[in-house]
Amino acid sequence: MTALHGSASAAGEAGVTGDSAQFYGVLGMAGQSGVSGVAGVNENGGDGVSGQGHNGVSGRSRTDDGAGVMGHSSGVTGSGVLGVGESGHGVLGVGKGGAAGVKGINENPSAPGVFGQGHIGVWGQSLNEHGFGVFAVGGEAGVLGFSNVPSGHGVDAISNQGPGIYAQGSPAGMFQGDVRVNGALNVQNIDVLGRISAVEQALTSAAQQQMADLKQQHAADVQRLTEAIAALTARVAALES
Repeated sequence: MTALHGSASAAGEAGVTGDSAQFYGVLGMAGQSGVSGVAGVNENGGDGVSGQGHNGVSGRSRTDDGAGVMGHSSGVTGSGVLGVGESGHGVLGVGKGGAAGVKGINENPSAPGVFGQGHIGVWGQSLNEHGFGVFAVGGEAGVLGFSNVPSGHGVDAISNQGPGIYAQGSPAGMFQGDVRVNGALNVQNIDVLGRISAVEQALTSAAQQQMADLKQQHAADVQRLTEAIAALTARVAALES
């Protein structure tokens, strides 16, 4: 049986109103677990609970494993918690201890824990000089990047001072497909492309010199053969006379 019941049928009229100048307008307390101190139900498409203020809704938990605000949705396309920011963040999570500001868990092993969609799907920024903008640990791959446009890149890595990509492993890098290098290729402080270019130039110079020597030798052989034929011709002419 309900201790207090309020009902209103006119538009813009509240069923129950509570006003307080220095405390809560309405205070609800429940004496057992599994029920809420205050419950709001709307089965006609509206909100179950609506709050308006500096913070529209404020929730606080005093237990170690509790949540300040909990949202649950059983709909296929629904969301457990929905945050919409007209100018600021849709959802803001702030962690003051050693835990994450925002943590997403998906109990389906094939679905993402956190999904971001936008011009930048996920943005990570570290305020620590030695921190990481994004840190990922995975089974098959720590980070997977995919682009579905012809001119796109699976992963873009840009550094203003250090290496764009630093890889460590055995092997440190593996490529499935062609590799294109625009610039120097240094292996153990050796400019490989420069060394290849120097070898090509040396081989070209040696081939040109060998060709010139062969031409000179051929010219000398032709000259000796011409002189031998001339001498032989002179002898034949002398014998005939």
